[in-house]
Amino acid sequence: LHEGAYTLNEHLTKLETLDEIPSLYAAGFMDKFFSQKLVPRIQGTRGCPFSCSFCRLGVQSYNRVVQLSVQRFREDLDFVTERMQEHGYEDGLLRIADDNFGMPPLDREKAQLIRGKHDSTGFPPMITTDTSKFVDDKAFGTLGIIKDLLYVSNTSQSLNEETLKAIKRPNKGFAVFEATSRRRDVLRL
Repeated sequence: LHEGAYTLNEHLTKLETLDEIPSLYAAGFMDKFFSQKLVPRIQGTRGCPFSCSFCRLGVQSYNRVVQLSVQRFREDLDFVTERMQEHGYEDGLLRIADDNFGMPPLDREKAQLIRGKHDSTGFPPMITTDTSKFVDDKAFGTLGIIKDLLYVSNTSQSLNEETLKAIKRPNKGFAVFEATSRRRDVLRL
């Protein structure tokens, strides 16, 4: 977007941060959609560090992970919350459009912002996102902040070692998969 018009740049440079992309919310481009049934999205992280051969995110050009600053995330969350309340979305849903939410470094602070916003305003009453497939204690700590707003799933592409080699996807093993499936500090069981 340049001077209010969409432009094509064939020599794109890699983003250093998602803050380099103007906020569609702050620019007013999304205002007309809030009067309709809208599920607002905020992308806090783009990219995936894994190279799974079966996944659209596994390509090398997408391996570099860049994040939206906590300040910009807060601004977009504040804006979305205000608009959702203006339009009476009491049962509104927020989509965090990340590929591995809970894993990147700034996600804990973003989860705390979501928790604070929910506790003070009631929004969002529910969140959808894609969490990391490598859920460790750090990721569980982040997800635990918003556990009552988020349904966490624990997936595995396969538990067969030959399949995992073929798709270039290591897993932590069945014992870890089973243990993480029973984490009561995050999962609603």
